[in-house]
This record gives sequence, structure tokens and C-alpha cells, in this order.
Amino acid sequence: MHYLPPEHWSPRFDSVFFTAEIISWTSLSTPPNEDSFQLLGQSGCNGLRETFPAIYYTIEIRFGHERILLMRRFSQFYTFYKQIIQMNSTQGNKDGTTEDGTKIIAPKKLCPFSILTDEILDTRLELLNNFLRDILRRPNMTLNPIVITFLALDQLETIHTNVVS
Repeated sequence: MHYLPPEHWSPRFDSVFFTAEIISWTSLSTPPNEDSFQLLGQSGCNGLRETFPAIYYTIEIRFGHERILLMRRFSQFYTFYKQIIQMNSTQGNKDGTTEDGTKIIAPKKLCPFSILTDEILDTRLELLNNFLRDILRRPNMTLNPIVITFLALDQLETIHTNVVS
């Protein structure tokens, strides 16, 4: 599958292309329901903390005429980021920036005392969206097993096959 940014997405591209975008965040006092939880692909996404309430970011993935929603915690994004850095010898600084100073991922702590306001969570959502788009635009990243697991791209093909059959 090949990635297209959301602004260039159209269902006419069928299942050869997909788009991914973080569309919202929500605070949950318990883990997501079984259907959402299954799409989390947890076996390959270490970093899931078990404390609640927790903030989950909803990733919308569209391919062909299908749409799925994935729920991820920030800790999963952070683990995903660290795995990408390790696997791809992409040099990131310890403060989460590239060599030219560009932020790669939203910092874990956006404010003192870990007070997460709606404004801070909206800012983090935007930063995570920028991070995700940057990763997916890089050559061959949609073929990377870490990306495939994090976005459950292997499940997209299964879903598409079941819908077409």
C-alpha cells in the first residue's frame, strides 16, 4: 500500500493507497471496547500503560471505500518513535529534534505538573499528526514492519479481502 496525505485522498484510489490522520482525542476511564482493542495491534506496540483514566488518540485510516479507527495512547506513539529511530539509523537528538532542530514528536511533558488541558491535548494531537505524516511520507516507510504494526496495515488487506469476497 502507498500513503497519500489526507488532503490528496479520494476513495477512487481503491485499496492501492491509504491515508491516515489523527482525528480526535478522548479520555477513557477503562480500556477501549474489544472491537477497538483488537485493532490496537498490541503485540507489536509496546509502551501501553495500564493506568486510567488515559488519553487515547483516534487515528482514522481510509483505504478504498473502507474506513477504520485505531486508538493509541501517547506512550504507544512514543515507543513507535523510538523504534523508528533505532531501526532506521535516523539520527534524532535526545530532546526529540532532528539535526536541523525540527521537532520529530511531541514532547512527553507539554506542561509542568502534567496538567493536560484541552488546549494542550489539541496541540499534542497536531504535533502527533505532523509526526505521523512525516513518517508516512518517507520513502518505503509504509513497508516498514514497525509502521505496519502500529497502523495495523496488515489488517487493512484482510478487511479489504473480506469485504470484496
